[in-house]
Amino acid sequence: MLGSKKNEEEDESVARSVSSIVVLGSLIVDFRVRLPRSPENGETLAVLESGMFAGGKGLNQAVAVKRLGGRPHLIGRIGDDLFGKFLLDGLRKEKIAVEGVSTDPVEPTGTAIPISEGERQYILHVPGANQGLVPSEVSARLSAKTGIGYMMLQGEVNREANLVAALFAKERGISVILDPAPTHAMSDDLLLLADYLTPNQIELAQLTRSPIAEDVEEAIAQADLLFAREAHLTAVIATLGPWGAYVASRQGHFRLEASQVTAEDPTAAGDVFNGAFALTLAQGGSIREAAERGIEAGTYACQIKGALPSIPTAQDLGW
Repeated sequence: MLGSKKNEEEDESVARSVSSIVVLGSLIVDFRVRLPRSPENGETLAVLESGMFAGGKGLNQAVAVKRLGGRPHLIGRIGDDLFGKFLLDGLRKEKIAVEGVSTDPVEPTGTAIPISEGERQYILHVPGANQGLVPSEVSARLSAKTGIGYMMLQGEVNREANLVAALFAKERGISVILDPAPTHAMSDDLLLLADYLTPNQIELAQLTRSPIAEDVEEAIAQADLLFAREAHLTAVIATLGPWGAYVASRQGHFRLEASQVTAEDPTAAGDVFNGAFALTLAQGGSIREAAERGIEAGTYACQIKGALPSIPTAQDLGW
């Protein structure tokens, strides 16, 4: 027990030594399903595997920051239902404060069904209460926080809430890391308030109005195009799965390779990348160091089934 208490005190000391990170984003219950193949029209098909997990980009990114040694402040919204209680219980187990998570009296907790069929992966998403995040409430919660170094945003909450948070950050010199997923939730005004943009291969193609890259050279060209178009950005960090990542930044343009592993479940890999990237910057690391750590953490995550179970700790990665 004494050793456990000492470790907790050391963890808290490390967390206090870096800037705090606000994560404004979605909280979702994932019902993961693995199918043997695509069903025929009207067919009832037995699944190979299923499970229920806490997830959503906001929750995943906050847990990633926490497990890797940071201090996340999560702002989001759940429904007044059993799924909402399930998510709150999960956050408390992670020792993440829940006062920034409000309860919607009408809309249900957001849900998603990540489906895998062999090499095909896709997600069916029901936003629910995530779209009810109230901008005035976001402003009030942000105003109560101090010592914020970075703001993590993504597209699974309503656009007005994101804009309020991004404007708050800009007025106070807080760096904004924007995960443009899904891209249809992005807007020109929100992109203009971002400092770091972290698209994956599909989002990179959508943001540049291009076909999905068929090779790494094409993906690099798209990232360079996006960085040149959004000249206000500090960096575009494109996550490219087995191709690793490519960074177009004011500190230089470079590609980072990823270890070749068997991907069991990539559901949270991008969120883990973002969490590790943000934390490394908050600890004073360079963009290259942040991207390298992001790849390492994301690669670890894609090898484990389930969003929350796949998120590594600092000890898992030897940090």
